[in-house]
Amino acid sequence: VTNIQKDIDVQRKSLRQINDRVGSLDRLLIDSHILLEKIRSTIQRGDKSLPEVDKFAHILSRESPYIYTNEPRFPVTERYISWKIQFYSYDPTIISLPKEHVCFKDSERPFVEPDLLKTTSDDDDHVTLTDEYENESPVIADTDATSSVPITQPDLYEAIETPATTVTNDIIIPFTDFKWNQIVELQLSNGNKIIMDRTTWIKSLEDNTSPTYPLDPQLSIPLNPMGRTGVRGRGALIRWGPNKSIMAVITRWKMHHGEIALIDGQRILQALVFKHKSTNDWKLPGGKILGVESPYNAICRSFNKLAFKDYNSEQSLSVQEKDMIEYFQSFARLSLSTTEPTGFTSSMIYRGYIDDLRNTDNAWAEAEIWNFHYDSDISLPNLRTDGMAIWKDITNNSRGILIQTSILREIARIRNAYFE
Repeated sequence: VTNIQKDIDVQRKSLRQINDRVGSLDRLLIDSHILLEKIRSTIQRGDKSLPEVDKFAHILSRESPYIYTNEPRFPVTERYISWKIQFYSYDPTIISLPKEHVCFKDSERPFVEPDLLKTTSDDDDHVTLTDEYENESPVIADTDATSSVPITQPDLYEAIETPATTVTNDIIIPFTDFKWNQIVELQLSNGNKIIMDRTTWIKSLEDNTSPTYPLDPQLSIPLNPMGRTGVRGRGALIRWGPNKSIMAVITRWKMHHGEIALIDGQRILQALVFKHKSTNDWKLPGGKILGVESPYNAICRSFNKLAFKDYNSEQSLSVQEKDMIEYFQSFARLSLSTTEPTGFTSSMIYRGYIDDLRNTDNAWAEAEIWNFHYDSDISLPNLRTDGMAIWKDITNNSRGILIQTSILREIARIRNAYFE
């Protein structure tokens, strides 16, 4: 009997070892599958324009380990990205970085939302949003204004800044007051207000109704509408649900000896870009949409700061889209010494999902990107001359511009400009 028991123990140990090896091989197979998907996506992205949302599979949002941590994402192959597909073994880690983490700028920390999963598990009935902002502004930042085309952007938020206002008290937000898929106005203790926009810009090609994102049926928190990412929580993003930004690409035709420069018979576009002090990359004007100013005011104020070193532009919630367009039109009139907006066009290039390294199952990045184009050889008065602002050629070989190549390609396509 003793020998039989020993044999059984040996067999059990062998079975455990076999199970461990099978599990390791299964994980290796999944990792290899994901790697092949990334290679395929990289090859396809080099030749194609923006993909359709219903056919899009995020890549950076499944990158492991999770950015700023050593935590691996739960492996998710393309087959299991959609929430509609049952994935019984799915068990992602939970990551919600605190506002003190180095991934957040000082001016962003008051906006960083608490860990709702921890709050929920602790049966707490409220969360706190610190009402304390620094005097350093949160600016970030087919041609259809409601484009539903997802893009891949690892560095979008590095290309932008943050809003400026000053308040001193905390705002207590009951957990039940997180109004998902809604826009609500909160009154601050100093009389100012903040607009909490928790709606999404992500639209399905088959759905013409107002877009909404799903909620976790048990926890009642947002679910990434583009599917699983291998991580739960808020991650390294500021808000639960959509984290919106806005950005402007300001373009003109490249001139050579008084004539528009050509390559293979096509005109060459240039974009006005601004040097990032810490990375030396070239960024674009824009802002994170955090609710203390309108997104269109963020673009104008950011441009004033980056182009003219104007640090005194005020925040405003009243600046509308037409005001922003009029602001950039004024440079065309000034350049041509006319009251007519000659040679100026504006268009929204993209609005929707951003495939970002920080995305999780419960928080994700979205962006609205505008193109302001000047047909004339625009000369901006008082444009800084310290080397921090330059006109840079837009081509497929553009380097150091913190914006996805697919967006530059789309702008070149719209303007019928050289890109390859």
